[in-house]
Amino acid sequence: MYCTQCGNELKANAKFCSSCGAATKGKGKKPKQSQKKSSGKSGKSGITIPIPAAVLGVLGIIVIGFILMGGNDAPQQTMTSPEQQALRADVIQVAENFMCPCGDCNDNLAACDCAAPGGATEVKRFIAQGVQDGKTQEQMVMAVSLKYNISPIESSE
Repeated sequence: MYCTQCGNELKANAKFCSSCGAATKGKGKKPKQSQKKSSGKSGKSGITIPIPAAVLGVLGIIVIGFILMGGNDAPQQTMTSPEQQALRADVIQVAENFMCPCGDCNDNLAACDCAAPGGATEVKRFIAQGVQDGKTQEQMVMAVSLKYNISPIESSE
């Protein structure tokens, strides 16, 4: 016996369809394929997409969105201007006066690239901003010392 609404096979004495909940009207005949798909009461849209195709479609949409949004995190080779090279040199000269303040790596600040809060990356960014604002290297050594509560490395001269 088959449900007259959705075409689901029913148990012998079923009063309601276990798939769509429609009341049974005695012995139903198996509906034609077009009737089975056209019924809106079953909760199914009638469109079947294989799961791999659906997954590929969603991934394709994500990739296209990523490309359109300009989200390319791949490292890009860029030419550095003489000003940028001079800024980097100034940052290194100031950073060479300190050990990394993160407390974990125990590296010289100039050679370290740890991203810990208050670590080398943050301090170097602070130095670069100060140099860009026109502060001298001596002023930046003092500013780093005060802001991050670290003492300059004593020179062996």
